[in-house]
Amino acid sequence: MAGAVVFFGLLTAYFNELRYLQWKVTIVNALFAIILLVAQFQFKTPLMKKLLGKEIKLPDQAWNTLNLGWAIFFIICMLVNIYISHNMSEEAWVDFKSFGLIGMTLIATIISGAYIYKFLPKDEQNNHKDGEN
Repeated sequence: MAGAVVFFGLLTAYFNELRYLQWKVTIVNALFAIILLVAQFQFKTPLMKKLLGKEIKLPDQAWNTLNLGWAIFFIICMLVNIYISHNMSEEAWVDFKSFGLIGMTLIATIISGAYIYKFLPKDEQNNHKDGEN
């Protein structure tokens, strides 16, 4: 990720063309989606389970759904970025990148948290409702 930021940042500075930074957002989101999908369908291991499985216990189907949900989220971000970068002003794209992507990520995180909460054991749900950890 850091390499992509540097690479596309240098291209943007050298050619004085914002398009390269716009491509970075598309490419990074596409890579995230591809990595999640390949892990799930090729290697039969949802990457979300690898990342969070030691802390959160979910049924395998829930991990698959969560992993697929995030892959779809990254694809949506990629497509929205393409649409905005091609059909709207540079200012609109900068606003989308600065605020829109953060908002979309926050919404996806809240949805994921609510989805995970459904699978928590009832005693853990009660502890969270009572304010205990």
